[in-house]
Amino acid sequence: MNAPAEAPDRIADLQRAMRLIADAIEDLPAECRDLAGNALLNIAAEAVAQDVGCAEAGRIFSRLADLLARGLQPPISDAISLTAFDAKAETATATVAARERNPMTSKNR
Repeated sequence: MNAPAEAPDRIADLQRAMRLIADAIEDLPAECRDLAGNALLNIAAEAVAQDVGCAEAGRIFSRLADLLARGLQPPISDAISLTAFDAKAETATATVAARERNPMTSKNR
């Protein structure tokens, strides 16, 4: 399955947005910085639900929960696409999951 032609730009834009947001968090008053993660999660949940609808948002956050449960938290310089729009990332996520389940047969997938 091929990723859309704009996927590299989307990933670069996502990485840039992540850097800008991380920088903005550093500029928050100290008493707000501890709450930034929770605030961002609430903003993200609302934005994703508005963009793709509640059902797809639930699937996206479920995939995020699965990745985090396996310890796959991306660094700020990288991005994990959780949407159905990035087929390449979906394939990569499936490949990682397959390797975790059975490292000996992952090359056959």
